Amino acid sequence: QMNDPARWIPWAINIARLSKQAPTSISIEMRTELMKGTRIARSLRAGGRVPASICNAPKIHFTVAEKDIFQQYAIPSWMTRIYDLHDGDKKVDRVLMRKIYWHPVSDRPLSVDFVRYNPTPEKAIKVQIPIEIEGVDRCQAVAQGHYLNMLQRHIDVYTYLDPIPPSIVVNVENFHKKQNLRISDLWESGAFPKGMWPATKGMCSNEAISEEADFEDKFLLAISQI
Repeated sequence: QMNDPARWIPWAINIARLSKQAPTSISIEMRTELMKGTRIARSLRAGGRVPASICNAPKIHFTVAEKDIFQQYAIPSWMTRIYDLHDGDKKVDRVLMRKIYWHPVSDRPLSVDFVRYNPTPEKAIKVQIPIEIEGVDRCQAVAQGHYLNMLQRHIDVYTYLDPIPPSIVVNVENFHKKQNLRISDLWESGAFPKGMWPATKGMCSNEAISEEADFEDKFLLAISQI
């Protein structure tokens, strides 16, 4: 069914162009400070510093500037950006920003979790890639009164690429009514570059094993009737 010609979609997906736009890394200044206790953590936040840690072993606790967190969070692909942590002139680690914990009232960052980025084809790392849509204004189905239903705004993938593409672009210009797009469509069309594959049920972090695996398919978007 995945190869059914009736389901073939004339899409345009461009990862290579986006990969060139992705910065190889972004430097973030860190400080190794004493952070034991709530009072010290509050004092650091009042001074514009946010407690942070690298979660995978060996764990490291430090602080980063609050303005750096806000600046990176404003970018949709912040979870796929690779950061170089620097302590003064010393490069400490290469990391991904995994999770930001926010204050429920002030919406200021309370703490940040990072993970080291040193994946291999045998042990890739799981990230979320945003889906970008283009061609909606030229889509005949939308012009006829149908609408684009985004079922997923991100795709979970395994990757060891460096840099990581900031997004997957799907061109819906030639989509017709009641048409849909699944992860299997992207996978079988070769939209995923070498070094990246879907992180759905049935796949694993080993590239060689995943290339031969059957995985759970998911709908990404559809042209729906009003």
